[in-house]
This record gives sequence, C-alpha cells and structure tokens, in this order.
Amino acid sequence: MDSELNSWGGVRIRWCGPVPATGGRATRPTGGRDGFRIALVLVAGIAWLGASGAHATPTAYSDFAIYGAQGVSMERHPVSGAPVGSGGDILVNTSDVPGIYSVGNAEVNGSMAAVGGDIVAMGTVDVTPNHDILGSIHSSAPAGTRPGAEVVGPATSSISGDVVARGDVNLDNVLALGGSVHSEGDLQASLNGTVAQDARANGSVYLGWNVHVSGDVVYGTTLNQEPSALVSGGTSQGSTVVSPETFSAVGLPTPSIFAGGVGVVDEAGTSLADPLAPGTYGTLEADDIFLTGGTYVFSAIDVAKNADLYLDLSGGPIEIFVEGDAIFGGTNRTLEVFVSDDGIDEVDMDDADASLAANVWLETHGTFRANRLSEWFGSIYAPYEGIDGGKLEVIGALYAGGHVDGDPSEVGIDLQSSSGFYNHVFVAPNFVPIPEPGVALLLTLGLVGVGGVRRLKRRRTDLFL
Repeated sequence: MDSELNSWGGVRIRWCGPVPATGGRATRPTGGRDGFRIALVLVAGIAWLGASGAHATPTAYSDFAIYGAQGVSMERHPVSGAPVGSGGDILVNTSDVPGIYSVGNAEVNGSMAAVGGDIVAMGTVDVTPNHDILGSIHSSAPAGTRPGAEVVGPATSSISGDVVARGDVNLDNVLALGGSVHSEGDLQASLNGTVAQDARANGSVYLGWNVHVSGDVVYGTTLNQEPSALVSGGTSQGSTVVSPETFSAVGLPTPSIFAGGVGVVDEAGTSLADPLAPGTYGTLEADDIFLTGGTYVFSAIDVAKNADLYLDLSGGPIEIFVEGDAIFGGTNRTLEVFVSDDGIDEVDMDDADASLAANVWLETHGTFRANRLSEWFGSIYAPYEGIDGGKLEVIGALYAGGHVDGDPSEVGIDLQSSSGFYNHVFVAPNFVPIPEPGVALLLTLGLVGVGGVRRLKRRRTDLFL
C-alpha cells in the first residue's frame, strides 16, 4: 500500500546540526517583557501565515527575524513577526518563535513555549516537554537515524500538523497530533495521546498504552500494539513515500567596504539638536550618543558604561559601520535606546513607531555584543563574526555570518538569559548593500587606470527603499 504525503502548510521551525562544508563564513577583507509572550507568537504566527493559510519557505535573509550562518542559540528570547533560520545549529530554549528553518539539527527545549508553525530541519528534530507546535515537524535526517524526530513530554505537548521524518520517529506522551505521522524508519508512540490521521512507517510500528490512531496504521516490517492501544482505521503491511519539507541556507549581503578613523570619541553630541555629525571616526566610547540621519563609520565601539543611544530619524535613515568590534555595556551595564521622528522629542524605543527600525542599520566587521539588560532598534549585521546578547530586547533583525569571537566551537548568534524574557519584534531592514564595483562596470565607465579604482568608503543615505 503506497501513500504520498502532502505536507501541512504554515510557519516552520527548524534546528540545524553540524555546519555543512558549503556553509563557511566569508573571508574578512583587509580593508518589553513577560505579559504578552504567548499571545505574541500566536498572533505573529497567524499574521505570517496570511490569508492563504500557508507561507512559502523563506529564501532570503530578510525573510528572517534572526539568521545565523553558523548557528543560533537562544534562551528566553521570544520572537514575533518572522522565523529563525540558520545554516548551522539552532537551539531554542523557553522561547516562543513563529518558525525555525535550518540546514542541520533542531532542538526545542525548556518549558512552556509555543512554536507558531513548522519545525523543518535537514538533520534531526528534538522537542522536549511542555511545548505546543502549531505546525508540522519535518526532519530530513537519513533513515536509520535514531531518532530522526523525537517529541517527548507530558500530556501538555501537542502538534497541530504532521510529523514527517526520513529517520525514526519517537512520540512519547504527546497529548495530540492533529495530522499524520510518516517515518522512513521505525515509529514508536510510547504512551497516551492521539494521532488524528494515519500512522505510517517503513520500519516497525509500536503503539503503547492508551495511544489512539484515528486513521490507518501502515507498517513496513512489524506492528506491536499494546492491549489499550486503539486503531480506528485499518492496519496493513506496506510502504509509504516519505517527503519532508526541505530548506537550503540563504545568502547574506555582500559585506560593505569601509575603514574607520583614528582617535577616541568620548562625546557624541549633547542633544537631539546637537548630535554627533555623520562622518568617519575612531573608537566610540561616549555613554550619551546622539545620532541623526546619515552615515557613521567607526574604527570600533567600546562603551563600558551605562549608555543611552538617541536615534533621530527625522532627517532620514541612520547607517552605522564599525570596522572592529561593537561592544555596548560592561558587566552589569545597560544600553537604552530612544527614538525621535521629529528631531524634538524622543521616546523609549518600546513606545516608538516600530516601522522606523527599518531605517537603522549597524554593520560590524567584528563581534557585536550587548551586555546586561540592553536594547537595540534596527538591524545588526556581523558578516565575519557573531552577535552575542545576554539580555537583549530587539525591534528589528539580527544577521550574522560567523562564530562568536571567531571561535568555531560557538554559534553565530548567541542570545542567552537566565531569567526574564527579552522580546524581539521583527522589522525588515530597508538597507540595500552595494558591493565593490565590478571590473566590467568600471571598464564601461572608463574608470580603469591609475587612481581610477577606489573603494567605497561611505554610503549615500538614500539607499533605503
């Protein structure tokens, strides 16, 4: 008996395993809060699905709220508006997310979190107790992988869609599976719970105590059914075509070409009316930072104090380029962000028009790190290193191409919090990167010659859509 599975559409969540050989980072050039946490991901999942009830697999970095080419690890960092993706591993701990897409393995652990859509992994998927998966689980780990997909938990765990895996599937004490389960390997439903549709495996099938399958059971080798297990449909030996959803790594923008200046900036404006002028500077160390529309280039950012960042967007987008590391806050130090849309009054970023975050872009060619209780408004891009935020609230997006501090043993984006929840509201960036001019274009313009080829050091502020 053959069957073709049409996967359940919706927001997808994936966790990645080892970085593939093609997933390496680029070579460096020489030149809010608790209250609405659960509701947030539910609303975001519905919004992301749209009127059609399904969403295409993301294909661009700007489709993600967080994308780490080498991996993502997040704890108590609920995300709304767009999924989390990676070309490496993704670990989601006690965090609500609309979806996770990954080239490797996926793990969802901790407690009391909701996944607003699917979990899709080219490796294994592991979901521990107390999670609600509002979509499907797809694992492309090869047959014989034990397990390819595993959901283990008390009767508070549920999956709205299907479980589709090329490896083995282990469902232990899952309250309800709203769709079907298809396994290229063995299927084990150990205890309690219901499967609303079929249960199919090309290996063995085990149905434990108080397991109820509303549809058919199709097994490839053997069927072992406990006395209290119930199958409402038929049971038969046969084969099943298993076709999990797949995901490929997405490309990140071509890194910008720029160089910082020299010296130290220990005063960065005094007010919205007297901001630091756009330009090229050395190391930024000021703790009160007033920026206005334009392009800023720093050799590094090293703010070791409690800092306030004022972003005046009344004059246009703000671009910040950092040649080295961008570090905000030392031990027990904070970064608080204020936003102005008129150049006169500022509000905390939580009270600002979130859409304005599309017009703030920070690109660092080192590591971005924000320490204790920090905020960020806009997009952060670290093409060569990583993003490390212990307790970071974000309105915007996070993209990284490398590992934290260049250490291959660490993930590309590391957002960890031992207590409290630090929300992340996705706003897609309007930044349009411009790569270094190509030779063919320069020939066309007649600019090839001595002194004719110059590297782009600064960007126009009208590059935002």
